[in-house]
Amino acid sequence: MSPELEPEDYAAVTEHMSGAAAATWNRHPSALVSFTRWAKHQDVLATNPARQNDLMTADRPTEAACPRRYRRSLRRCQSRRSSSKGNQRMRRQLSVLISLILVLVSVGALPAGAAQEFRVLQLNLCHSGVNTSCFNGAATIQEANAVITARQPHVLSLNEICKNDLPVLAPAMGNGFSTFAPARRPDGTPVRCTNGDEYGNGLIFRSPTPGTVFSGQYAIQDSGTEKRVYVCAEFADLVGCSTHLSTTGSVAMAQCKAAIALLHGRTTAGKPVILAGDFNLKYAPLFGPNVQECNQAPFFRKGDGSVQHVFAANLGFVRTEVAGMRYTDHPALHVVLSR
Repeated sequence: MSPELEPEDYAAVTEHMSGAAAATWNRHPSALVSFTRWAKHQDVLATNPARQNDLMTADRPTEAACPRRYRRSLRRCQSRRSSSKGNQRMRRQLSVLISLILVLVSVGALPAGAAQEFRVLQLNLCHSGVNTSCFNGAATIQEANAVITARQPHVLSLNEICKNDLPVLAPAMGNGFSTFAPARRPDGTPVRCTNGDEYGNGLIFRSPTPGTVFSGQYAIQDSGTEKRVYVCAEFADLVGCSTHLSTTGSVAMAQCKAAIALLHGRTTAGKPVILAGDFNLKYAPLFGPNVQECNQAPFFRKGDGSVQHVFAANLGFVRTEVAGMRYTDHPALHVVLSR
């Protein structure tokens, strides 16, 4: 059960705030409100006492309350009204209140079964060899391994890789379960890397538990020779998917909506779902479709500021990290979730 801080605890701190200078007075309640709002959001506090005790309208000296000779300087008036002893007591009570909250966090005051971080890493490695402007051979895989080792994701989504890249990257993921789906030519045969290996999308999970794999080709495609696909693995407590969509905006939007619709039944059943990849769609672009238009509750979306995104459902959001990569034309998108 989360601990409580009552409005009276705030009152003990704010009792002497009226004597503080205006700038100081403004900083104290703002810091307290922000801090306890964060603590409530993290379930450290059962309720936010600031909601029941309006600090921002607390009584403080006004010009009318000052002696006439001090009205030109409200700060002097406030200083005159406050005593050194009162300010020291206010600072001590403020320190005690914040220390109490920090102690509750540090000693494990979070409820039993509190949420844990669940990390997703999205990488487009441009490793087919076909696009020579971004292909850097073995250096790309070495850099990817370094990023994976540093971020320690639970799910790794990979685009523009060769099938045999998976076993090279797997050790950095603890040799967990992996799967791959090749992009297709119009005749249904796999697209190939320049080394003859199959080219497409991959997933590596940190858990070694085997998942049930399902993949497919989108019904709507552009006129190019690469037909876009998705690949997913389903587990008892998770569905993870990777995809790489068309470079034609309207087609990419249709494919994005199709992927979300494909997973909708699992999300409404309450299962955590992740859909990551290079969507070739941006958030709120000046021109072209907005990737947010393909989102559907309970999914939420986090992106790299460009075309890579992670859609997640039935999971909490913690933070997004974007790291530049030297040997591919896309950054690493690291989305930290909670479950």
